[in-house]
Amino acid sequence: MSAQTNPVVEALMALHKANTDLLWSLEWINSLIDDLNTGRESEHPRTLEFLTELSERRTDSVGLDCLAKEVWR
Repeated sequence: MSAQTNPVVEALMALHKANTDLLWSLEWINSLIDDLNTGRESEHPRTLEFLTELSERRTDSVGLDCLAKEVWR
C-alpha cells in the first residue's frame, strides 16, 4: 500500500489542510477586528483582500467552502 492510497495518510493530510485553513481564517479575523476597532470603513482594502483570497482558497478546500457557505446563509 503506497502512502498516496493509505487512508490514514489521506485523513491526516485532510486534517492538516483543515488546520491550515482554520489558522489562516483566525489570522484574518484578528486582522479585520483590528481594522474595525480603529474605526476604518467596512470596505477597507484589507477586507476586500480577505474576501478575494477567501474565494480563491474556497476552490482548493472543501472544508473551507462548506464553512463559508454556512456562515453566509
